[in-house]
Amino acid sequence: MKGTVFAFSIILPVLVGCRSSPQPTGTIPPSASTPSPTDTTIPQGSDWIVYNTANSGLPDDRVFALAIDEQGHKWIGTGDPHGLGGGGLVEFNGETWTVYDTANSGLPDDNIWALAIDVQDNKWIGTHGGGLAKFDGKNWTVYNNDNSRVTMQRGPSPGD
Repeated sequence: MKGTVFAFSIILPVLVGCRSSPQPTGTIPPSASTPSPTDTTIPQGSDWIVYNTANSGLPDDRVFALAIDEQGHKWIGTGDPHGLGGGGLVEFNGETWTVYDTANSGLPDDNIWALAIDVQDNKWIGTHGGGLAKFDGKNWTVYNNDNSRVTMQRGPSPGD
């Protein structure tokens, strides 16, 4: 499944199953109302688990990007489009949530807008103001106006 990338702006339906620690679950029939637009929803067979900052390791309820690596780990890009704090890159292996942000990693910005995983399992992270970052599992490399031909221009945030 390497190279599979999903992008979205409000609700995250993950089309593959994942194991998770015990969380509130419930069956959502097709006719039922959908979860809040700021929740992250992951199907578990006919049940859905709704993840948000209250019941998971997500640093922000707003999810903008998702990629799934070959091991089935979900890489989730979160952020605050208005710059009020929160956000970062999240790795969810089905049990553990690991958050990478500007305080604990080489990420240049906590607003993650795009994710991709290449054939060498490098994670490519597009940010809203810090350029492009590559994470190989240990090392971070940042590409921006100063060190590459990456052009950084802040455009409107989703919802603006």
